[in-house]
Amino acid sequence: MKIKLISVIFLICISSFLIPAYSLESEYKKMDNLNFIIDFEFKEFEKSPANINGRILLPMREFFETIGATVEWNDELKEINAFYEDNKVFLKIGSKDSIVNGQFKELDVSPTLIDGSTYIPLRFAAESLGYEILWNEEFKTIYAFSDYEEADLSELKETPSGHGVIPDDTRIVDTFTGIGSWYGGKFHGRNTTSGEVFDQYALTGAHRTLPFGTFVRVTHTYNNQAVVIRINDRGPFVKGRVIDLSMAAAEIIGLKSRGLGEVSVEVLENYY
Repeated sequence: MKIKLISVIFLICISSFLIPAYSLESEYKKMDNLNFIIDFEFKEFEKSPANINGRILLPMREFFETIGATVEWNDELKEINAFYEDNKVFLKIGSKDSIVNGQFKELDVSPTLIDGSTYIPLRFAAESLGYEILWNEEFKTIYAFSDYEEADLSELKETPSGHGVIPDDTRIVDTFTGIGSWYGGKFHGRNTTSGEVFDQYALTGAHRTLPFGTFVRVTHTYNNQAVVIRINDRGPFVKGRVIDLSMAAAEIIGLKSRGLGEVSVEVLENYY
């Protein structure tokens, strides 16, 4: 009897060493320069995305709440249940086993704890809840679309608009190039740095130093479409970007659906 009891205790002790700690996979690389766009809207996470074994993980609660999913977290068992429309996903910290709509699926990287926050594999979580994920290597941008057919169509094939035409007596006093981006959504109706109320449907933009009221012509080098906008805000404050356009301006030059793009910016004088 004593021998059996000792054997059981020994097995329990050995098993406790074999069970991985919840933070076992938290050797990660932060991805501070990663851009994330959900259904044409930029999303900035308070906590940086992470790269583990070549897979991108996002802070669980921020991601799920952004797409409108409901999250149930069991702190004692370190288990996650996420609900979105007719989809249900079960995950567990430190485990590569998951359940999606009643079906078992194996992950190639498990959910993990990073700096006290729960991180989940992006592609698996998004696609399990019905989203389509696309990756743009050039601009380090992840796109998540709830309606891929809509996202994949018209805006990449804009026709000439005439919005980039300037009067004959308007002078171009400076030119610079770089990455352009756009903003709208939650910023619509808020005050800009100049004090104006931001209107995502107006042809305006943000630059770090140009005087408010300056007109610039922005040309999307991908398709050579151009638009003239008025600077009324400050930004962008992301390294590598040179100008932020309103949603309407970005749509005119075919930048909205792409999120980011190479642009040429001409500073105008005597524009009317």
